[in-house]
Formats: sequence, structure tokens, C-alpha cells
Amino acid sequence: TGRKLNIESDARYRFERGVDCQTILPGIKKAAELITSICGGQASDIQIAGQIPTDRREVMFRPQRFVQHSGVQIEENEIYNILKRLGFQVEKKESSWQLLTPSWRYDISIEEDIFEEVLRVYGYDKIPVTAFHSDTVIPKPAWSPIQKRILEIRRRMAAQGFFEVITWSFLSQENAKDFSEKDLNALKIINPISHDLSVMRPSILPNLIEAAQKNTNKGRINGCFFEIGPCFFDNTDKGQKNMLAGLRVGKSQTKDWHKKEEDVDVFLSKSDIFSILSMANLQPERLQIENGGPNYYHPGRCGTLKLGKQTLGYFGEIHPSILQKKYVKEPTVAFELFLDHLPPIKTKKTKHRGQFIDVNLPSVQRDFAFIVDKSIPADKLLRAVKSADKSLIESVCLFDVYHGDNIDSDKKSIALSITLQPLNKTLTDEDIEKVSESVINIAAKQTGAVLRQS
Repeated sequence: TGRKLNIESDARYRFERGVDCQTILPGIKKAAELITSICGGQASDIQIAGQIPTDRREVMFRPQRFVQHSGVQIEENEIYNILKRLGFQVEKKESSWQLLTPSWRYDISIEEDIFEEVLRVYGYDKIPVTAFHSDTVIPKPAWSPIQKRILEIRRRMAAQGFFEVITWSFLSQENAKDFSEKDLNALKIINPISHDLSVMRPSILPNLIEAAQKNTNKGRINGCFFEIGPCFFDNTDKGQKNMLAGLRVGKSQTKDWHKKEEDVDVFLSKSDIFSILSMANLQPERLQIENGGPNYYHPGRCGTLKLGKQTLGYFGEIHPSILQKKYVKEPTVAFELFLDHLPPIKTKKTKHRGQFIDVNLPSVQRDFAFIVDKSIPADKLLRAVKSADKSLIESVCLFDVYHGDNIDSDKKSIALSITLQPLNKTLTDEDIEKVSESVINIAAKQTGAVLRQS
């Protein structure tokens, strides 16, 4: 009631923490005694309305179970005396005792609470020390696979130069609007701490941007921050998701005499999120990258990562209008990863490794330049080329994109370097030509690409 009405009082402070109702009569008598002894006068008779609550609980106590749980042998008479001194009413039965708790011990409700009280008075220093034996069953680790994964992610982020921050799970409604495309009424808090923390956060990024802005004000222009925590999308059970968010501001590296300073860009945030996904054994070829993302990213410099139909996360540059509101003048990129959407961790039943293949044959590299429509993403062409011959094509690298003179305005040139690694025999010119024809044909079939002639 005090929270609902927002009333702070001494009575609320006392009663929230528990009050012994049996002290009502002694309290009145003591107050009357002090008044009459100091101020004089005569006290009237005590008038009571209603009935004073008992606030005493019945708890069963079994001495034999106490020995099993604590490992301490204490005589029953000593246990009885300890409980009586603590104010318990004790009724002994054959195998169990019936206890009535004192009115001032509202924190005791179960048998294990009695065990703690007896040991506390008896003395923790008297508990015998027992060493583990070889046949003792060691309990399983307390950390779950998900908790271990989060710990590994924290270490990976720190190794990449990020600093972890821990922020509130609340935002102001005005701030939350910029990072949510849904109705925020379902995320409003009934009794917020303050007006600026009235909505559950739909994203961690506004808090990271605010941390970056505070660091910028203190002269730390370049910064890398990350946080792992919950985000909220609706008020249902499935509306809360654990997320990892990372943010880079300013330059990608510190000043150096033999290196050129470069602003952080979308490819750096893409590299960050791919580094984390590699820990989940997700290879790039298994993922789909789609252009675009939430409205708080730059519309032309962001992407969405998917595994099948499941969205894994987003990466890209923060929208300039949001940076302007936050008074952040430096280039800012970020990424977000849904930790709950990652594939489950597979526990290895055996330590058996795959067959070792000793490759001592020379590899072959061939470069191809394709003309494709501007609307075709380079990733689609890369996937098509890799599928031409999976047994021979070891890697495909994109090393040039060109559009301008000698290229139609609606076309672009994509240059790829393909590495062929034979396993059984050295490749002949005929083998290489056969793979090359397969690459050209499958690129034309899946993307409409044609080989560039000049």
C-alpha cells in the first residue's frame, strides 16, 4: 500500500521489516510509566479493541535429521536448553519435537531454520572438519553451459579491447522511443524509481551511447563498451531476451607514427559480432546477411544476421539523428546479438578427433572478375562460387569492387580470389579449367554474373 500511494512513514519502515505484535501491551505500560514518572499525572485503564495477533508458528524439529544435515552430534538435552533460551516452546515426542516460535522471530518458518539457530548458539567453531575421501562423490559444476558461454563471451570482448559496463534496465519513455518500433505502453513501470527510468529498456544501446558520451566529455574520444543483460519487447513471458551489445566510438586504433588513423565503420562492427559467433561454432557460410536493420541504425550501413528464419543480431552504424540527440560527434558503430537465439551448446561425449589429413600438395590461386547487377550482394556471389566444387575450393576472398568507367551505371564489378587445394593429386591445367568453368557457370546461374572481359 505504501508503494502504491507513494507514502514514506516511520510506521511503513517498521512494519515492512516485521514488528512483534506481542509487545503492544508491554509497550503501552512502559510508555505510561515513563509519562507518569516524568510528567506526573495518573494513567487510565488500558482499552483494547479487537484481538492481538499471535504471530507464532508451529515448526517440527527432528533431532536425528539435524545430525544428518549438520554432521554434528549434540546431546538432546543441550539442544533443548538452547531452544528454550532462544524463546521456543518445546514439546517432546517420540521421534520429533513440536516447537512454537517466539513472537519476535517471524523469520523462522521451516525446520532448517531451527538447525541454523542451534548451530549458531552451539558454535560454528565446534563443527568438526572432515576431509574428502577418494570415494566421495564430487558434485557437478554449478555453472550451466549457458553461463559458461556468457563468461567466454565476456573474456572474448575484453580481449578485443572492450570495457564492460553495467547499466539500469530502465529508460525514459522519450529515450526508448528511438530504439523501439513497438508500443511502449506494455513496458511502462507502475512504480518507477524516477521519471527518467519509467520504461523497461527495449535495447542496451542507449545506455552504451550515454556511457560513450560521458567519456567523450571527459576527453576519452575513442571508446569500446559492451554489456550483457536483458532487453524487453513486450509484457509476456517470452518478451524478455538476454542480449549482448557492443559499441565502438571514434577511431579504430590509437595514434601511431606508421599507421593511418581510421574511423570505426560498419565492417568493424561486423567483424566484432562474427568473432563472438565463431565461439558458438557458427561458420560464416551458414549465416545469411540481409541489408537493413532497426530504425536506430544507419539505413544504408547496417545489416541483419540470420540463421535460417531466426534472427541472430544486427550490426552497423548508429543513425546520425540519434547521435545528434546524444551530442556524440564521433563516428559510432554497434552490434547486438540475441544470446537466446544461438544454437544450443553440444556436449561432447568423446574426445575423439577427426582424421588428420596431411596436405603436402601445392595449392592454386585463380582470380575472377564478374559483372553483376548493383542490387546483387557480394555475399550471394561468394556463396555461389564456394558451392562450385566444395572438395577443391578451400577459400574465396573478395578483393575488389568497382563501378564507374566502362561499367554500366546499373552494374558493378566484383573481383574474387579463389584458392584450390587438392588432397589426392597435383592439379593439371585440365582440372583447373574444369573448376573454372564450373565457377563461371554456377555464378551465372545463381546471380546472373558474367565474366568481365576487360
